[in-house]
Amino acid sequence: MKKFTFKVSFLLLTGMFALTANAQQPAGTKKFGKPFITASKNCGTTEYEKHLEENNPKRASKEQFEQWLAPKVAKAKANRIKKDGNGTNEIVTIPVVFHIIHNGDAVGENENLSEARILSQIQVLNEDYRKAANTPGFNENPVGADMEIEFALAQRTPNGLPSDGIVRYNIGDDNGWLMEEVELLKPQTQWDPEKYLNVWIVDEIVVSGGWLSGYAQFPVGSQLDGLDGQTSTANTDGIALGSRFVGSENYAPDGPFEETRNMGRVASHEIGHFFGLRHIWGDTVGCTGTDYCDDTPLAFMANYGCMTGLDSCPESDGADMIENYMDYTEDACLNTFTADQKDRMQAVLANSPRRKTLPTADSLISGTASLDNDGAVYLLPFNTNCSNAFSPVIAFANRGTNDITSAVINYSIDGGQAVTYNWSGTLTPGTDERIILPQLSVAEGDHSFSVTIAAVNGGADALASNNSRANDFTFDTIPAESIYNTDTVKITIQTDEKASDITWILMDSDQNTVGVWNPL
Repeated sequence: MKKFTFKVSFLLLTGMFALTANAQQPAGTKKFGKPFITASKNCGTTEYEKHLEENNPKRASKEQFEQWLAPKVAKAKANRIKKDGNGTNEIVTIPVVFHIIHNGDAVGENENLSEARILSQIQVLNEDYRKAANTPGFNENPVGADMEIEFALAQRTPNGLPSDGIVRYNIGDDNGWLMEEVELLKPQTQWDPEKYLNVWIVDEIVVSGGWLSGYAQFPVGSQLDGLDGQTSTANTDGIALGSRFVGSENYAPDGPFEETRNMGRVASHEIGHFFGLRHIWGDTVGCTGTDYCDDTPLAFMANYGCMTGLDSCPESDGADMIENYMDYTEDACLNTFTADQKDRMQAVLANSPRRKTLPTADSLISGTASLDNDGAVYLLPFNTNCSNAFSPVIAFANRGTNDITSAVINYSIDGGQAVTYNWSGTLTPGTDERIILPQLSVAEGDHSFSVTIAAVNGGADALASNNSRANDFTFDTIPAESIYNTDTVKITIQTDEKASDITWILMDSDQNTVGVWNPL
């Protein structure tokens, strides 16, 4: 179902859409999806944070976090004012690792971004966070601030091996990633979040009505009574980006790029969230929201395009700061972090778990260790919505220095009797191969699938930490009335009362346009 349902994209649509088939169907229509409330190509951090709070009861609420952070921001601001321009903070460097999730494309093609694209993203971050002169990140705004934070690719793995800060995984497909699927791959691939800013790149992050440019995990406080959010979500900490929004077309023009977000500012925005910044309109429509920064004027809601001089809240001081990285305006319009945003970010960097340890981590010291025989296994997302029988797919990767020619892999359902799969072939260092395991069957209900590398090249694997993966899943019997035997599908677009003003595009699972309406 996902291949059809989630590839239906509408540019401007506020209603629902419905599915009907012309054979073996009950009367009426089958509705799927939900109201189009999430605009395509925007940030999903706010929605993601709500999801984390709902699924982690011990995670601090927004109000609890702000109570913890407020005195620390006040202290950072007092220190800045005391300096009165005669001094600066120590410039810190954040080690970054990019996890590129691809579907077998060659390096530099489609979502398997080139090294040049990744380096261009690092360049943009350093320009934006340092307000670098003679770059797109410079501004002459009176409240514009040099954040005094720089970024660099990691030089070692968590185990001390040499690294260029870019890791590639052949565990994707061309069908997009739901947010819950991105959350599944994060713990499998994450490097120590106390030492690295983890950035995951996938072909696209699919949501109802379109896709997200990216989303970030917001920081947590420490020593909050009764709360443990700093540990419960540690294994998913970092940011996720759609591949078309990564890097700058100005510096690394090998595409594809999103047309108006092609200068690397999505990462600047999401890392702002990672260090505690909120959207400048406060995620509340109506000039009542706050981002807890006094020098970012009130805005009625998120801004798009690049409407200079806009003042959506005329009863408050200042026009909308459409040039702020924490708005939704186009990349070419963005060039400003403010002094109050800097105070907030510096307070998070000095006090928040997994943020305060990044500047002092050894991740930028070149690794010197080596591992002879190191196999790694990764689970691809799977579901059993249409059948109780399925064939799990895994990625088997060589993370060591020797060629791998054989491996013993064990897998099981619900902790039962393990089944052994003997693999043979040739995997050179840094390469991987997909393995389709024999078909399994399950009964209706909740289940767990696990897989473990038992041996590599006839002996023990050199590193146990990447040898085992597990995935919980549910099999629900499909009701007979929901099964359609047809070659024809009818889509009914349910619009509002001004249907003539709405542009929509319908695409199949290969992103080929099969229907379009443009009233202009």
